[in-house]
Amino acid sequence: MPVSVTCPYCRSVFTLAEVPAARRAPCPHCGESAPVTDAAPPTDAPAPTADAPPPPPPFGLVFLSLGLTAVIVAGFALWFYFRSAPPVVPPAPPLPPVTLPPRAVGGLKYIPKDSQVVAVMQPAALEEYTRSKGRTADALLTDFGLPADLFAQFREAGLPPSAIQAITLGVNIDDLKLVLVLGLRERPTDEARFRDKLKAQGRDPVSVELGGVPFVMAEPNEKTLVFALNAKHLAPTPSAGYDDLRPAVRESIDKLSPSALGWVATDVKDWAKLPQLKLLGDRVPPEWVKRLDGVKAAAVGLSLEPELCLGVSVRMNDSTVARETADAMRGRLGEVNGTVVPNGEWADGNVLLEPPAEKLPKLKAALKQ
Repeated sequence: MPVSVTCPYCRSVFTLAEVPAARRAPCPHCGESAPVTDAAPPTDAPAPTADAPPPPPPFGLVFLSLGLTAVIVAGFALWFYFRSAPPVVPPAPPLPPVTLPPRAVGGLKYIPKDSQVVAVMQPAALEEYTRSKGRTADALLTDFGLPADLFAQFREAGLPPSAIQAITLGVNIDDLKLVLVLGLRERPTDEARFRDKLKAQGRDPVSVELGGVPFVMAEPNEKTLVFALNAKHLAPTPSAGYDDLRPAVRESIDKLSPSALGWVATDVKDWAKLPQLKLLGDRVPPEWVKRLDGVKAAAVGLSLEPELCLGVSVRMNDSTVARETADAMRGRLGEVNGTVVPNGEWADGNVLLEPPAEKLPKLKAALKQ
């Protein structure tokens, strides 16, 4: 039986026909005597080589390796996601309304620079004040003789007073310019409803109705709505606001309290002789025209200091008339403990209106005198 022999000296392999009696055979390659045993592997078995691949690992190790790889990949993916994703921050609650000082009202940037009458109402601050007193803004406006439905159309359109920071009105009487500006704290929740209630039509500018009067509307930004009787009175770009108004109007505005939440300031004119008053005819009571005689400018403001106060400043023809006017105002406001002092051509008065339900009727009676 053939026997395969491996030389222990040179590691060469050779074959013998049978096992020799001496159990040793000379190596045909190196000549050394190599031992021969019966346990030699058969000739058909492949001889191992140095380049043979290692045996495959057990299945358990394969699955363990795959599992560890999957865990590492999943961990990295989760780390990357939570590292990259922004933290979820709940929306901040809306800030409580504040009263803007007269100079800082943003709507002044969109009214005509040559406005002769400027009026501002800050509905959100007014509503906050009346709520703290257990009343409504509409009730307080009614006490002052203003329409109770002043905010009705905007409220129906989805803009309650709490959503409106300021309503600004600028009027040039000589050129019949009128521009109304809404400065918003919040946009309407339903834009379609808002446009429907204002009967909005067209684009750039939009035609709308306010109180049954046709206006055109522009939106210079998402928090500002500008209404004008004529599209050419819509400012293409905002002005500097207070600094661009007429000097006399700025002087009237400076008479107002920084906490004024509703106010009117005028330019210098001979108000009693305005031709527009004659055009209005019987709709202007004669006593109103009489009170305007000699008045060149005025500033009237309702403010919180911190209680409700009414400030009235009137500019007369000269300082002498101003002193006489201050004396007359002081006498009429004595019933409500008002203070009036002359200041050059101005007579400046101030009346504390707390509680309004008691003070307002007395104030109205004093003014009627």
